[in-house]
Amino acid sequence: MVRKRTSNWSIDLILKERKMKKSLFMKVLALLFVGAGALAYSCSGDDIFEEEEDARSLAKRAMSTRGEHSDAYCVNPVTAGSYTGTSLSKKCDVSVSWNAGYIGGTQRIPQSELTVSVSRCSEVNASIVSVDATWYGGSNIGVFGTISYTYEVYVKYIDEYGNEKFRWEKRRGSDSYDFPLHLNYITPEELEEILKR
Repeated sequence: MVRKRTSNWSIDLILKERKMKKSLFMKVLALLFVGAGALAYSCSGDDIFEEEEDARSLAKRAMSTRGEHSDAYCVNPVTAGSYTGTSLSKKCDVSVSWNAGYIGGTQRIPQSELTVSVSRCSEVNASIVSVDATWYGGSNIGVFGTISYTYEVYVKYIDEYGNEKFRWEKRRGSDSYDFPLHLNYITPEELEEILKR
């Protein structure tokens, strides 16, 4: 009787072990299937990788705001150059020039410094108060800036005796410009040669 019980107990134990092994095997198989499916989905086409790349590109562009630059586009210095164009309102003629060096957004020296001038403003008796220039970009580098000026307008007024008269009065005006540039990149060694001249 004891032997029978022991035998039954052994059989039960063996059956339980088999069930556990089978259950474990099925779980492992399910995990492998899910993992393989996810891998197949993630590698199912170039579109997914392109979307990830687009997202990275957008993030880089968002980080590359005006006055700041991605190092990928600022590793090499540029030669001296200049550009002339009109302001966004078409009222002012703006000339921008820069010397050879590294453009903004990098700690490398020497920096390429910008010089800007306004040669014409179509407002009456315009006088330039200030104008500035700043590098901007990442993949598309350019220069932007603002212009502040005064000008005169001929206005009608009533004098202290009630007479209608005209006079010139000063006003303040502002404008801006945005020039995309095609820069000529050079190597650091070429920059050193230029600076020696």
